[in-house]
Amino acid sequence: MVLDVNIPRLEIDNEEEDLMDDSSECDSVLGNENNVEENNITETDKVHPIAHKLDVCMELILKYIHNSCFLNGVLQIESLKSLYFDILQIFETVILPTHASQYVQYIIFYICSFKTAVVEAFIDWLWRKVSDPNTPSVIRQSAVAYIASLLVTTTFVTTGLVKAVQFKMSKWIHDYINMQNQTNYIEDESKEHSVFYSVCQALFLILTKRHNDYPDSKKYMLYLQELDLAKIITCKLNPLKACHPEIVHNFAEITRMYQLAYCYTIIENNTRNQLPLFNNKNVTTSTVENFFPFNSYTLQRSGHRITSLLRHNASSNEYRAAIKYREDIEDMATY
Repeated sequence: MVLDVNIPRLEIDNEEEDLMDDSSECDSVLGNENNVEENNITETDKVHPIAHKLDVCMELILKYIHNSCFLNGVLQIESLKSLYFDILQIFETVILPTHASQYVQYIIFYICSFKTAVVEAFIDWLWRKVSDPNTPSVIRQSAVAYIASLLVTTTFVTTGLVKAVQFKMSKWIHDYINMQNQTNYIEDESKEHSVFYSVCQALFLILTKRHNDYPDSKKYMLYLQELDLAKIITCKLNPLKACHPEIVHNFAEITRMYQLAYCYTIIENNTRNQLPLFNNKNVTTSTVENFFPFNSYTLQRSGHRITSLLRHNASSNEYRAAIKYREDIEDMATY
């Protein structure tokens, strides 16, 4: 983890881009095999030293996890269970409290990919963290970010699990809204609602990224209506003002296509109210951090175990799916 947090992501990306540019230039100029070998040595020297060391460590650990859980290609359940609980303890004490780690969290990501029951257990463990009011808010926010990132970016999470988590999140949000309606929270500007906004942002992101995974669109539409998204975005806590602008924009577009909620009026009012006013003492709500720990994996040596487990959602496919949902809604209205 010390290695991880000391590698700026942009620095790694720049090193890799420079490496590709230098290698292409040298290949075009140098034609003989001896020069190519010298070029390869130069490339190795140019790799970020900390990134290279972390990459080797990650490959060793991921290989150990695989060899411990599989015997002759057969998954060993007891070994998987034992190793999962060991890694979970390390995750709780080291990885979860660490801010914006880039690669080490993929250790538990990798073991979750071995069996559906493992990722279900892990998400359930994370959700208990999120819903526990005695847990520090920063840990709760980090836990919900891990849930959203797992559901959005992985190939081994089932659509049934996605729906179950969405429903669980929406119920928690509605319960929170109902509880706050019984207090004078709007007058208490110092009251902290960061966990609420983080859960809302996670729900918005999951709905945006996974909505096109359901072939039976009419049935899924009825499910979405049960989430009562309109009540969430129109509540006095106004989650759209605190979520990341890109997520809010994508969510607004999808809900408009589905005709589930209309966010643009609220977004415009939020933008207008954020303009600076003279002698205005109101506290501005800060935006929830757009941290989702499983977005990308750029280490080369260990990446072959991870990259195949990551989803790649095309925005054009999401748009076409939303158009199809809207056509289905119009068909239902005709009846």
